Amino acid sequence: MTKRSDIIDNTGRYITRDTPKGLVYTENLGWIDLGHANPTGAERLWQQIMMPHGGDDTWFEVNYHQSMSINFAGTGITTGIYRRFLVRRGLSEHVLKGVALGKVRISRSFLPKLTR
Repeated sequence: MTKRSDIIDNTGRYITRDTPKGLVYTENLGWIDLGHANPTGAERLWQQIMMPHGGDDTWFEVNYHQSMSINFAGTGITTGIYRRFLVRRGLSEHVLKGVALGKVRISRSFLPKLTR
C-alpha cells in the first residue's frame, strides 16, 4: 500500500532507473507508482525474444518472471511467478510484439489472488 511519504516531488527533475520506487503525479497520466512502472521486466523479455536461444529449428525458449517483495516485521517476503514459453521461430517483429504483450498480460493473472 502506498503511503503519503512515498510521494516524490518531480518538479524540474526527471525520474530515472535509479528511482526504484515512489509515487509521482503527472498531468497526462495522473498518479504513477514507480514500483509498478519499472520497464526492466519488459526489456528483459524483449531481449530474449529478439536474441533467441534454446529450442530447435522451429521454436525457441523464453523465460519470464515477475515478483514483488515487502519487508514485514523484519522479515523479507517475496512472491511471484515464473513462466517458460516456447515461441515459433521466423515470426515477424509485429507478431513478436504481440507475443511479448501476451506474456506480460498472462503474468498479471497472479495479482488479483494476492489481494483477496
